Amino acid sequence: MRWWIGAEVGHSFERMQAPSFCTALVPALKKFYPGEENKEHYCEALKRHMTFFNTEAHWGGGPILGLTLAMEEKKSQNYDVIPGEVVMNLKTGLMGPLAGIGDTISWSTLMYLFIGLFLPLAKQGNPLGGIGPVVCLTVVCFCIGYFLTSKCYTFGYSFAENMLKSGLVNMIIAGASILGLFMMGGLASTYVTVSTPLKFATSAYTTTLQSIFDSIIPGLLPLAVVLCVWGYLAKVKRNYFAATLGLTIVSLILGCLGIII
Repeated sequence: MRWWIGAEVGHSFERMQAPSFCTALVPALKKFYPGEENKEHYCEALKRHMTFFNTEAHWGGGPILGLTLAMEEKKSQNYDVIPGEVVMNLKTGLMGPLAGIGDTISWSTLMYLFIGLFLPLAKQGNPLGGIGPVVCLTVVCFCIGYFLTSKCYTFGYSFAENMLKSGLVNMIIAGASILGLFMMGGLASTYVTVSTPLKFATSAYTTTLQSIFDSIIPGLLPLAVVLCVWGYLAKVKRNYFAATLGLTIVSLILGCLGIII
């Protein structure tokens, strides 16, 4: 709970999340190194966990917090057997890969799934449309972090290593990514609305360009807009502000000319 509340609070360019991580460990370290006779070891542990540390708070911080607790407990039982460098190397080695997993699942998939689920309520003006995604993501991420912290403390070294080496994590990421793509496709087709009022008139009949597009592929113009934005971000430059500004300018110009509505 201490880590979860403070993980993003004590940031600095020098230490990043280290102050929050160290603060979360303080009650346990006091139990591992009690009394004046262990004060030196206790201070060394504090210094050890005030070095640079940065990861995703739930999928990264949870396992690393549990593993660190297990390592520090074992070290306190036989201080010289486990060097402090081993604990630090463990944290440093895991914080990057686990952060990649957490960013992919929590912030690139789950967040948008919850937004997609509550977006219809937001469109209707229901306050739950804005509150729901935040509450759901908070509850789910807290449960994930708590579960991983507990399991990694119980299983020590093996849990995180096996999780990274096995194909389970990759399967979860792949499945969640596919589900996220389905959700994004559904959102794009529902909420990206572009049509053209242009008409073609002959002596016999009048038809609209939009009806021709609909006969080819329904929603062709919204699809073209989404693909153009994706192409710019993926192939040209990952500048979201420029993409938003450019899309706004083009929409205003074409709208004023009566080409799209």
